[in-house]
Amino acid sequence: MPRKSSINLDELMGLPDFLSATLVNLEFHEKEGKWYENESNSPLSGIIEYKEKYKNGNVVFSTSFADGKFKESKYYYPTGEILCVEKWDDDVSMVSSEQFHYNGELAQIENYHEGRIISSKCFEENGKESSNYNYSKDDMRDISDTPNNFTCRILMKNWLEKGWEE
Repeated sequence: MPRKSSINLDELMGLPDFLSATLVNLEFHEKEGKWYENESNSPLSGIIEYKEKYKNGNVVFSTSFADGKFKESKYYYPTGEILCVEKWDDDVSMVSSEQFHYNGELAQIENYHEGRIISSKCFEENGKESSNYNYSKDDMRDISDTPNNFTCRILMKNWLEKGWEE
């Protein structure tokens, strides 16, 4: 008899879901694909930050809304520089993700379609492209091509628990 197994690496590694935690812990609710403020029941617009901060007081994660819809999520280095930017479409699917090296140079671009990664490009710290891959429906991902969302949360979990060292 075959056995099925499914491993949730986020859960296994104890990785935080910054987006969910940001929305659940605040005074917002979702209705028919839009987010609203509980008190005024008006569509959410503006930037919302994750409550927990780095030890130096800098923002860990923020997400922005326009007319109740996700537009962009940002993950930050403890220095305040941007680590990763995710862009969303009106159907609450990620469209693209850009991760940055500590020096501000682009590290990786991922493009998504209906929530699935369809292409990625990686760059060295000097800006030179190091890999470029387009995925078809049946392609397996290379283990070294880890999604930005996953790598960012691993880094941030470590920085929140152990602090930041340059």
